Amino acid sequence: MLYPWLISKFNELEKRIHSHKLHHAILLHGESGVGIDELAFELAHALLCINDGPRPCGSCKGCNLIAAESHPDFHLIVSDKTQIGVDLVRSAIEKINNTAQLSGNKVVLVPNIDLMTEAAANAFLKTLEEPTNNTFLIMTSQAAHLLLPTIKSRCEKHVIAMPDYAQSVNYISSQSEAAPSELELKAYGNSPLKYLNAKVNKEPSFQGFMEDLNAIKDNALSTDELAKKYKEYPSQVVDWLFALLLEKQIESIKQPQTSQNARSIAQWIETELNVAKQKLKQTGTNKQLLISYLMGSFKSNLSFVL
Repeated sequence: MLYPWLISKFNELEKRIHSHKLHHAILLHGESGVGIDELAFELAHALLCINDGPRPCGSCKGCNLIAAESHPDFHLIVSDKTQIGVDLVRSAIEKINNTAQLSGNKVVLVPNIDLMTEAAANAFLKTLEEPTNNTFLIMTSQAAHLLLPTIKSRCEKHVIAMPDYAQSVNYISSQSEAAPSELELKAYGNSPLKYLNAKVNKEPSFQGFMEDLNAIKDNALSTDELAKKYKEYPSQVVDWLFALLLEKQIESIKQPQTSQNARSIAQWIETELNVAKQKLKQTGTNKQLLISYLMGSFKSNLSFVL
């Protein structure tokens, strides 16, 4: 399935498959929630379709094998660990060094290539430099800056941007959900997929969080009570605060009489929110206590934004 905002990029790349001008190493990178893995899989699928018409056709032998997850010339490099190790890479390379079993293309798909260890990346590099005939390497990354320069320099890079607000609203509405405000969508990283996923999983909403912030301001809710409610969603709380405060900072900058507010927001983001974001990456952090502290500091210093 391709999301509407990905179709033009897919069509561009698919056209080059037909004209035999597609680069052998494609790196698709963008923010979390834009759909790069779906685009990468669809591109891999198109490369393995043996129909000469629009790809993927969905009915040829190649497409049927992809659907059955048993295509012998499709190799997916993923790990159930936090890193992609060298053994996984070597296993895939060994397979693509052989002749394609269906006498067509061979495709290696590597989601989140930035998770490769240095040894794995170096093993992968030789294949990037000297691919076997009809071999295509499709990679995705949400942190392309972490990749080895030697990896990036040998790929054709495509930045996949988030859809604009109108595109997002149209897609969300097509899924029978009410359209969010621009601020609400920003709270989900401008990603309609993250917004919809939160709805499907019945996670706490940004609107509900805003109501709770006002309740804290009015002393109708304690910081400990809020922290207990959101203890399973600490990263979401930080993202929501970032979205809210950046919006309010922009508004304050536009008004000379509130420029001090903009400076206060910037300082709090630097000294509290960014620090909290780093602490959430550390093992052993008491997330509930961190949220409670953050909310207490917000109430003391930034309740004027509400």
